[in-house]
Amino acid sequence: PRSTLFPYTTLFRSTNNNNPYTVNLSGTVVTPPAPSMQVTVGSTTLANGGSLNFGTAVIGAADSQTIEIGNAGNANLNVTQLSLPSGFSSSTSLPMTIAPGQTAPLVVSLNTSAAFSANGRLQIADDDTQNNPFALTLSGTVTLPPPVLTVSDGDTVLPNNSYGYGENPDRFG
Repeated sequence: PRSTLFPYTTLFRSTNNNNPYTVNLSGTVVTPPAPSMQVTVGSTTLANGGSLNFGTAVIGAADSQTIEIGNAGNANLNVTQLSLPSGFSSSTSLPMTIAPGQTAPLVVSLNTSAAFSANGRLQIADDDTQNNPFALTLSGTVTLPPPVLTVSDGDTVLPNNSYGYGENPDRFG
């Protein structure tokens, strides 16, 4: 009688005194191709679950960060969806495909239309089984601009100089 253990491999069982047979089998396990997401801002690598602080910006000033999404794997990385916390937006179009060894920018901006503090979780959905979703805590603060002091002599506004006071500091009033 025959026993099939693997496709295309058949072992024979003997009914005589040569039973049992010792058969040495060998094989190679091959890891299937897979993407591997790496995220950086400038020269800093960000870990999944890490954070990115936008710092402090003044109302109306542009405040954005370019997050580089890299693929260190050996198959295409598909970034399919972005979930941003309140107070942040992105100008990057999704979905995007990143080839092995390549990077693509993800631009995230802090909304600077009003004074507030923002803090929340960014999630990047992708097909890297080790980093899906990839999450970062984003934070940033928007403040009022500093007050502007205007000094005048009657109807004449005295211009400021590099020291922060009028051209003639003796003529106030």
